[in-house]
Amino acid sequence: MIEWSNQKIQRKKGLAMQITKVAYSLADPAIASAGALGSGDLSKQIAPAPTDSQSLLDNELFEAVKRGSVEDVALAIAKGASGKVHFGGKQGGQTALMRALRAFPHARTPLVAALLPVSDPMARDDNGWTAFMHAANQGHLTSLQILAPVSDTRAVNARGRNALMVALAASLSVAGKKAMVDFLAPLTDFSQTSATGQTALLLAAPVAPAEILAQLALLCDTEARDSKGRTAMTLVAGLRSAAEVEALGPFCDLNAQNAKGETPAMIAAKRLPERNEGVAWLVERSDPAIVNLAGETIHGILTKKKAWGILDSLAAKAGDAIVENLALELAAVAGPATRARLEALFLKQTMELAQLRAENELLRAQVGGAEAKALQLPDSSELARKGGAAEKTALRPRPVRSL
Repeated sequence: MIEWSNQKIQRKKGLAMQITKVAYSLADPAIASAGALGSGDLSKQIAPAPTDSQSLLDNELFEAVKRGSVEDVALAIAKGASGKVHFGGKQGGQTALMRALRAFPHARTPLVAALLPVSDPMARDDNGWTAFMHAANQGHLTSLQILAPVSDTRAVNARGRNALMVALAASLSVAGKKAMVDFLAPLTDFSQTSATGQTALLLAAPVAPAEILAQLALLCDTEARDSKGRTAMTLVAGLRSAAEVEALGPFCDLNAQNAKGETPAMIAAKRLPERNEGVAWLVERSDPAIVNLAGETIHGILTKKKAWGILDSLAAKAGDAIVENLALELAAVAGPATRARLEALFLKQTMELAQLRAENELLRAQVGGAEAKALQLPDSSELARKGGAAEKTALRPRPVRSL
């Protein structure tokens, strides 16, 4: 313990000597005294501001921008201040033009217009952002229109995001995001991916409204995957409402699987019963035979979640489709031999529907719960005698396997 304390004291003395040496070289007794006391932070605080006239003018310009004072900015520029200086520390290497885009909304346009002639619009801050990206982050359309002709609109920051990606990730209103997409789309490389493998669509999937998702789906690769193997549809299925699911769904492969082998329908179904957004829409359009890495099908997941409403709806639609298709075939075909063959097929199908319904009831009984019903197997001879006609509305198959 004593040895550790001595080491700490020696480090403090070493730091104090360095500060003192630098201070005396600057001929500043105040800093020297602070350094002798071992107060490095204090010595930084009382360090003199730049004394050369150009630095003073540049600082004056930056402070005027921070205040949002267009008059003071114009005055500093008239005195010879430069907008090309990067300010470190808390300013993160930003120029006066970049800082102007964070000023009060009413002052942004005149500030940008005043600063642009003395600034470098291609300059980047410590995070690789250009002024154009800062304007997109603020959702300021007028600034973007001013900067676009003199900016690299396809430039990316340190995270690999272009201006459109920055705007999509920003906290903007729905109208603001829509305005950004409309303006930036013609200026954007939609093949660009971020450091985490995200396209503009993947970045928008968790947050953008349905209208924007549908718009981006026409411009981006809807099957692109991020570094975690997720597509835009798998993200929407797990996080968003039915509106976003139905807006993006028609443009995507609904049977695409993520790293766990899950389809969008499986991902959505696993949110039940807390959320029921878009699950039925996805399930109706997915391949029920797909199995994930855990050995589950979509119908198996729905059964575990006791989603009887969705299962019954799917079963009814499947049964009705079979009956309707066979009825159409019977009506359209003449000839006793063909009719007899189709009637036999019809009877076979109705028997299979009865079997599927019985299996479904058995699953309910096994899972348990208030919804479980007693198993009732239909009489096959009775079905054969009635020709399945009475079973059209009564029989519903269990959607556990594909018909």
